[in-house]
Amino acid sequence: MQIGPERLAYLAGMLDAEGCVGIAKDRYKKTPHHKLQVSVSNTDLSLLEGLKSEFGGFICSVKRYKKHHRLGYQWYITSGPAGGLLAAVKPYTVAKVDQIDVAIDFVEGKIRLPNLSAANHPEMLRREALYQAMMALNRKGGDDGKRFVKPTRGKLTHQPLLGAYLAGVVDGDGCIFIRRGQVTRKNGQVFVNHTINVTVVNTSAKIIQWLLDNVGGSASSAAFARPEWKSRHAWSIYGAAAVQMLGLIRPFLRMKEQQSSLGLELFGRRTKLTRGSPKHLVAAETARREELYAKMRALNQRGSAAATTKSTALAA
Repeated sequence: MQIGPERLAYLAGMLDAEGCVGIAKDRYKKTPHHKLQVSVSNTDLSLLEGLKSEFGGFICSVKRYKKHHRLGYQWYITSGPAGGLLAAVKPYTVAKVDQIDVAIDFVEGKIRLPNLSAANHPEMLRREALYQAMMALNRKGGDDGKRFVKPTRGKLTHQPLLGAYLAGVVDGDGCIFIRRGQVTRKNGQVFVNHTINVTVVNTSAKIIQWLLDNVGGSASSAAFARPEWKSRHAWSIYGAAAVQMLGLIRPFLRMKEQQSSLGLELFGRRTKLTRGSPKHLVAAETARREELYAKMRALNQRGSAAATTKSTALAA
């Protein structure tokens, strides 16, 4: 099955944001077994079902650590099919290029080992070296000391497949929401202010800097209390710039298409309110914005999801 470049770019964004490219090591057998594994975790089962139908692989449920959180699921694909998929995705990838290079080297150079082969067999040593290299790339601790450089005139660029990649990042690690604030004037009048925001939070500084360079917005970093965890980087954009971005990525979104539609509706049908606006007009427009705000909150809730399911598919 031929997979189009837009779908590959979307998957690249999803892998960069919410995915993992790793090498698993099975020690239960006398001869340790190394296996390439590519996975994406999410709470939206339909999103992962779409990945399975397009790219093959498997879906399983994952443990929920807090009762009020939604159930989680993981899509994964392994071995040779995973290597072939990564080779196709690599041209569109931003953050996990190094992991993909190690994965492709692991698959392309792999030869069959004899039964009960010794630990010092050249092929075993090669696999173990690549396993350790992948472990180092996927380490959880440390900080790269990244300081983000904001472009002088950050704006949305017009690159081929930019919208598809951005949609994968936002579906994977992004949030689309309506922020509500209020402004109190000197005469005591209170005006409620609503604006659309898009944020992406990730431990990869490469993704955040890429967003700054190609979309604009702003970024910040914060260290976790645990020293073994990587620092968290956050990127955000709001207002008219966020609306422009949503218009670009909306056709490619799988998980957050409804949030995108609400954000575009907030700005697309809004009535501009001024000091001289009639009270009934202010009340009607405020009620419309409040309704969209409530719908957005409901879509972004963290409550329980559907029952746990497991499904399996042949590798593509």
